[in-house]
Amino acid sequence: MARYYNQRRILAPEYKPGASASHLYPMFNTVKLCLAPSDPIPGHRARPPPPLMLINNKEWFDVKDILDSRIFRCKLQYKVK
Repeated sequence: MARYYNQRRILAPEYKPGASASHLYPMFNTVKLCLAPSDPIPGHRARPPPPLMLINNKEWFDVKDILDSRIFRCKLQYKVK
C-alpha cells in the first residue's frame, strides 16, 4: 500500500552552485513599474461622497435603504441607498 502514497509527489528542483536564483523568487525589473494614471477614464468625473454628519463625535450617513449585505474579510459590509 505504501507505493500509492508518493505517486503524485513533486520533487524539489535541484540547485546547482553558481546557478542563477532568479527562478526561485517571483521578481521583475523595476523599470516595468509605472505610476497609475490620475484620470483612468478620460472625461469621467467621480461623484463626491455624501455629506458626513457628526452625532456625538461619531460619523453618520443618511441611509434610505439597505440593498444587500455580505461578509468580506471577516467584516460585515452593507450596500445601501
